[in-house]
Amino acid sequence: MKFKISHSLYKLKAPRAVQTGLLLKLENSDNGDRGYCAVQPHPHLGDPTVDQILVELNAGRLSQLTRAGLDFARFGWIRAKNQFQTKPFLFRCENNFLIQHMEDLVPFSLLEAKQLKFHTVKFKITTFDADKITQALEVAKGHGLKVRLDPNGKLNPNQAISYFRALPGDLRDVIDYLEDPFPYSEAHWRELNTYVPLANDFFWQEAMLGLDNLPFQNLILKPVRHTQSTWQTLAKFPKPISLTSSMDHPIGILQALSFLALNKQSHWSLIHGLNTFTSFEPISYDHMFDYSSPVLELRPNAFLLALKLLEEETWRYACELTL
Repeated sequence: MKFKISHSLYKLKAPRAVQTGLLLKLENSDNGDRGYCAVQPHPHLGDPTVDQILVELNAGRLSQLTRAGLDFARFGWIRAKNQFQTKPFLFRCENNFLIQHMEDLVPFSLLEAKQLKFHTVKFKITTFDADKITQALEVAKGHGLKVRLDPNGKLNPNQAISYFRALPGDLRDVIDYLEDPFPYSEAHWRELNTYVPLANDFFWQEAMLGLDNLPFQNLILKPVRHTQSTWQTLAKFPKPISLTSSMDHPIGILQALSFLALNKQSHWSLIHGLNTFTSFEPISYDHMFDYSSPVLELRPNAFLLALKLLEEETWRYACELTL
């Protein structure tokens, strides 16, 4: 079956950075049916740049990120739209409260999370500061909040193991999980996992998922980065799974909510991390969501609004492919 692929460049503005990505339109050359997706590369994590993705796309070649997005555009978009019309309540999930920079953490940040009725706070650790982590855990404990720590693989293994081994039990109990403490090393991860629950985001491979006794207790998934075949494998994975955004465009968040609604298993986590679009300056696509509480959900007119906004984009033809 032949499809025409077009793209539109987007930029999301945050206080400390501008993030660039692509919206893609997949159009059936025979009947004109259309599906859409967002592709958000992170070159600092090893992804190709937007320019590199476009060079490949214009030559009729698909990167892993592009293929994952087009899988949703082809198989998920219409299915999600039709499902939403009959069961809109599925397209909702509770989220953690995100603090992007740990150095910005002050006690009232966690008080705000509590007042907004969040149950879990997630904050990024850009540099290891034992006193700051301990302070956060103590304040979170006082507010009855769980904490997710995410250093994006930047901790020193020995330093991390030493810190969490010495951490008092009542503060360890506050930790929901520690995500990607440092690059995957089975021995180091297994030891650290005895002191604090670990979650694996960027360091897992499909081949791992059939193994027993893995040295982590949670799996983190970014739906926009995974193809349909990966999702079929994940349906059999027995550990808790949390879905998170990769700081996606709202169309990417729509993809993630759709994947959650269409694929969710009973053992998955009840709390996810998909409302990251609020970290950027507001754009029209934000109105697809109700994010006035920890529960993120699609508004009743979400797909109609998305289609209207997508039709107004400036689309550039990339290629025609048989998929």
